[in-house]
Amino acid sequence: AREGGIGTQLCEAIIHYAKSEKCRLMEIWSDTQFTAAHRLYKRLGATVLGMRSCTYPEEYDEYGMSLSLDS
Repeated sequence: AREGGIGTQLCEAIIHYAKSEKCRLMEIWSDTQFTAAHRLYKRLGATVLGMRSCTYPEEYDEYGMSLSLDS
């Protein structure tokens, strides 16, 4: 299903729902290796907040992203 737009549709549905519930900010954490997902989140307006290291169950790093829902 990659490259078929399903990820974008799912994200847009989640954003629409969050806005309907009067949420103002969405926080997204994603493994640093998922570059296609990061491009999608940025295309939807998210900005990178920083990075954190996770040690359970495996050791990996994640990017934190923020998406304003005020628009």
